[in-house]
Amino acid sequence: MTQLVIEGTWEEILAQQDKLRGKRVRVTVLEEKNPEVHTEARNLLEFLQPFVGCIDSKQLPPAKDMETVVP
Repeated sequence: MTQLVIEGTWEEILAQQDKLRGKRVRVTVLEEKNPEVHTEARNLLEFLQPFVGCIDSKQLPPAKDMETVVP
């Protein structure tokens, strides 16, 4: 028997209850796809501060070569 996969919110799953009635089911609670970001930053600069310097610029192509790397 092939497995039927239904994914959605709990309310969307309940809407499929006629298909599922009498069947064995497994419920897996997934993490949010886009969890809300909670921050105490008062502005964009404060929000981005932890990320400043986290990219190794030695690995990036020089700007003059960007057209060949990114069409």
